[in-house]
Amino acid sequence: MTRHCVAIQSVKLDSSLKRSTSRWMSCYNHDAQNPAAKWLT
Repeated sequence: MTRHCVAIQSVKLDSSLKRSTSRWMSCYNHDAQNPAAKWLT
């Protein structure tokens, strides 16, 4: 779970994706095994 969170934080640096990352962070935190998690890997 932590790994996914960190990966999102890295992208958070992007102001453009700042809003998008915010939503992803929540999703990963709740569902680490979610299909979306594959997007990070």
